[in-house]
Amino acid sequence: MTRGDRCNAGVIAAMVLYLALAGVMAFTKRPWADEAWFASMSVNILENGKTGISVLDPRGNANMLGREFPRIDEVYCVWTPLQQTVYAGWYRVMGFHLLTMRAFSMLWGLAALFSWFFILRCLTGDRFTGALACVLIGTDFAFVDAASDGRMDMMCAALAFGAMAGYLLLRERRLGWAIAASQALGVAAGLTHPMGAVGFLVTLALIFRLDFRRLGWRHLGIAAAVYAAGVVAAAAYVLPNLELFRIQLGVAAAGRVTVAQGNILVREITEKYRNFYLPPNAGGVALLRVLIPVIYALGLIGSLAVRSALPLVTALSLLVMASLDNGKLYYYLVHSTPYLAATLAVAGAAWAKRGGLARAAACAAVVVLCGLQLSWVAATARKDAYHNSFLPMAKFVRGEIQRGGPRPALVMASAELGFVLGFLKSTLRDDALLGFQSGWRPDIVVMEERSYGSHYEGFQRHRPEVAAHIRRLLEQFRLVYNDGYYKVYAR
Repeated sequence: MTRGDRCNAGVIAAMVLYLALAGVMAFTKRPWADEAWFASMSVNILENGKTGISVLDPRGNANMLGREFPRIDEVYCVWTPLQQTVYAGWYRVMGFHLLTMRAFSMLWGLAALFSWFFILRCLTGDRFTGALACVLIGTDFAFVDAASDGRMDMMCAALAFGAMAGYLLLRERRLGWAIAASQALGVAAGLTHPMGAVGFLVTLALIFRLDFRRLGWRHLGIAAAVYAAGVVAAAAYVLPNLELFRIQLGVAAAGRVTVAQGNILVREITEKYRNFYLPPNAGGVALLRVLIPVIYALGLIGSLAVRSALPLVTALSLLVMASLDNGKLYYYLVHSTPYLAATLAVAGAAWAKRGGLARAAACAAVVVLCGLQLSWVAATARKDAYHNSFLPMAKFVRGEIQRGGPRPALVMASAELGFVLGFLKSTLRDDALLGFQSGWRPDIVVMEERSYGSHYEGFQRHRPEVAAHIRRLLEQFRLVYNDGYYKVYAR
């Protein structure tokens, strides 16, 4: 078997391992509100041709106290619903279920991995480096977690990485086609989610870094035509609801985007990375996960000694991500950890070629990193929170509804309960304020740690009047179910 054959076998093995890890996560991970919100949009598109989050109350968003998210249950105008429309088509073919939703995200992750193989092969000229990058990215917990989730982050990232790969594969023979393909995929990533700007800007940096002297007016015209098509697509969705778009965007963007902050990089490390890899409740072996970003940092430093554009684009991606993500949300790591894993692959492959202690150090870093990532996936899957916690709770709630008599019971709970109760024509309302602003009076309330429970803790500290309302409301209920994570209250 030649070296090229071994590299190809390594890529295939990396893809199979990734699919196994993502599949296990998708089958065992507890669903959450964001997955449900965007699944609700897809179901609404499929059944009614509308883009609203049908179970979300316009006056029940805990992050928007004193403000209304108008008509959010009818029309969602914050950005074009490209992902939700594509997923609606998937559901038309495969049927709608939590697992079919997550399976489609897994396929986008597979596309992202193939893109990274070609990116590394083109930038380094070495198939082994590309294969190693597939192993490191495909076992990265943040990447696997995004691939087993129904949010749009993996689709957005896959399109962005595809933009880079398409440009690099086509640039030498057909630069015009390379510009067209890369910009089209970059625009699609941006229409999927605003974080697509990370990959879009990185691809532009690559183009100017590698082909600035070859660019002509024809290439600028191609790019301009692609951008115009993107603007037309967005305008076709926004213009019929322009005033609603302006209001919804203003409500959603408040406090979410900040570019000009001097401490953005410090916050990226101390908030996003620390909270993800070393959360306050971490203990025992889980404390070793702090080594993951440390090894990535060493790989980024080591890659500087290798002649490649990758360290530059990695640094740019981290800077853009730090600037855009003012909330420091962990699920955006899928837009940054693949770059870090790729730079580690570049550095590791270079060190392995030196032999001796350098090769031993590179192998040790890869083994430790993959071991930590795999153990993290295994620990998450072992809990099987989907089957051991979520489904039993949902079954109990459905039984309570059926025992409630002829009048439909109004259930207030985080939107993921819609995967069991349904998103359309159901009595589920996602109102974390429990009617404080909406005035709705529920018959059943489901409190859980991630959403309603954490919001209530925040209300106790910052909005005591809301916390008092929730306490008074729950005094009219009795606790009928408690598994330590979910608490179900009935009148």
